[in-house]
Amino acid sequence: MTGKDQSPSDWYADIITERKTQLLGLSSYLVADAWFAKCMFVDQVMDTDMHLISRLRDDANLRYCIKASQQANQEDQKKYDGKVDNNNIDLKHFEPVSEDKQAVIHSAIILWHYCRLKV
Repeated sequence: MTGKDQSPSDWYADIITERKTQLLGLSSYLVADAWFAKCMFVDQVMDTDMHLISRLRDDANLRYCIKASQQANQEDQKKYDGKVDNNNIDLKHFEPVSEDKQAVIHSAIILWHYCRLKV
């Protein structure tokens, strides 16, 4: 696809691919807005040996990890323990890491179900 046939993210990804040598001469890190956190764009950037730094999109497919203690009890050895609902966070997957009078900070490992098809 070229020009008007391309989506904007495909066009930008093609520009990055075409100029990868010059860009890698400056940095191996590419910072992009959350709008660019789409499968096709991420795949093309990764193929240039660059690292993409971006905020995830609001509709990102996030999943809770099964903890090792939970996995021992699972017969089917599931990898995930449900999908993350950003409006209703399940704190059973989080552990407090810091607390003061104003706030409690929690941490968890959350998986982004990334759609890269190459193995």
